[in-house]
Amino acid sequence: VCNDCRSFDDYNTKARVYFKPETELGTLLTSQPDRRGAYDCIALLSGGKDSTYVVCRLVDMGLRVLAVTLDNGYLSDQAKGNIGRVVKALGVDHRYLSTPAMNDIFVDSLQRHANVCNGCFKTIYTLSMQTALAEDIPYIVTGLSRGQFF
Repeated sequence: VCNDCRSFDDYNTKARVYFKPETELGTLLTSQPDRRGAYDCIALLSGGKDSTYVVCRLVDMGLRVLAVTLDNGYLSDQAKGNIGRVVKALGVDHRYLSTPAMNDIFVDSLQRHANVCNGCFKTIYTLSMQTALAEDIPYIVTGLSRGQFF
């Protein structure tokens, strides 16, 4: 048995608990008694297939979605093109979020974690939380490929 298969066996139970039925998500996200603000949720959109699929499913559920993307200064033109096409086709509002501290965040992330990924994750979570609080948006939805879980 390969190492990946053994790794899956170790996480199988955890994964089954983590990934609940989509109907539960729909019920949760549509359960707000008064849809106060302009949006029901924020969706983090990178321009990749996982986050694009999430935005599509949220729109299919009838939610008013604000899609947001971290502009860390290194977003590819292809990703930007994908984002533009998706939000236009779905008719959702979109914003690029950024911070002037991005280079310092990269340096800190490299020193602490030997990668820049942790810094970007922390930044998009922080900026999306600030946006949600400022605009009274009750939920933030992220895309997660099941492969990334392992």
